[in-house]
Amino acid sequence: MLRRLFFELFAFISDFQRRHLGERVPEIIPAEEFRRLLDIRNLLKELAVRAEARIAEEKVDQEFVWACPNCGEDTFVVENGSEICYACSHKEPVIECPHCSKLTFEEDMLSTDCDEWSTVVHGDYEGRDHRACPECIDKIREDIQDQLAQEEFHRLEEEYYLRDA
Repeated sequence: MLRRLFFELFAFISDFQRRHLGERVPEIIPAEEFRRLLDIRNLLKELAVRAEARIAEEKVDQEFVWACPNCGEDTFVVENGSEICYACSHKEPVIECPHCSKLTFEEDMLSTDCDEWSTVVHGDYEGRDHRACPECIDKIREDIQDQLAQEEFHRLEEEYYLRDA
């Protein structure tokens, strides 16, 4: 992803320099350095083509082929315990969301960031993981807030009945 982002940024800056400052790439970057950038880009394209061929050859289900967080190519394979990009060989841990069982990059897992989590140790959340995939996190936070509101309601209800007793 970093390389892809670099090339996108480079293309944007080159275009901006040309349009708004009247400068062209050769005026900013020496020709040899520019050729190196093109070589890197072409190498990445070739690696992606070969990776896609390998994916097809191994008959990897497209459900298990993701965009690589390093090179940005759709060549990151998560099938059968494999967690590697077939293009750039980048490895990254993939884990199962403890709430929906969907596979997710470990770095994409989110915390509830809810201080009250530690007080919500009953119901569905007792002993559950504090992290979840992006698709689950909002529902979990909502459920926690609902449980906290119910707890507060019950506390107020008890106070009311104890006051009248």
